Amino acid sequence: KEGDSQRSRQSLYFQEQWLPGDELSIIGGVRLDYDSWFGFYPTPKLSVRYELTPSLAVSSSYGLGYRAPSFKEMFIFFENTGVGYVVTGNPELEPEKMRGLNLGLNYSPVPVFSLRINGYRNDLQNLITVGTLEESGTDGPSIFSYLNVQKAYTQGTELNARAVLRTVMLTAGYALTDTKD
Repeated sequence: KEGDSQRSRQSLYFQEQWLPGDELSIIGGVRLDYDSWFGFYPTPKLSVRYELTPSLAVSSSYGLGYRAPSFKEMFIFFENTGVGYVVTGNPELEPEKMRGLNLGLNYSPVPVFSLRINGYRNDLQNLITVGTLEESGTDGPSIFSYLNVQKAYTQGTELNARAVLRTVMLTAGYALTDTKD
């Protein structure tokens, strides 16, 4: 497939941090994206951190996300005849949009040890993913393309521990993730 096309993208990002007290930190920001094919989209985010005690802090953030499809996702044509598959782009793709929430707890009873637990949830619209358009058969290869999933989410919990012993740092972590489309 042959073709010629042009596209432009610009972004502007602004962030501000407020420290209304010794225990409270608030960070607000917004990214403004313009894509000549998909238009203008703002993605704000707000984060808050509050120290309950010198060794215990809670943090939270909420924000929006946006990702326009890439040229590859829209227009690639790749044929691997030796293995029997074709990857083709999808010019009808829509941009991904996301709403995300995080809630975390940080605990550091002594300077050499810290523990962090974080929970999150991201709700997505028009998630861009790869899907099968046609299974291989006697008359041709498998055909794969990029598709929009109308609704999807990811959510989970992460646990991290760190200990510093002189010149050695030990780190352990665990993540549990759940997704659905």
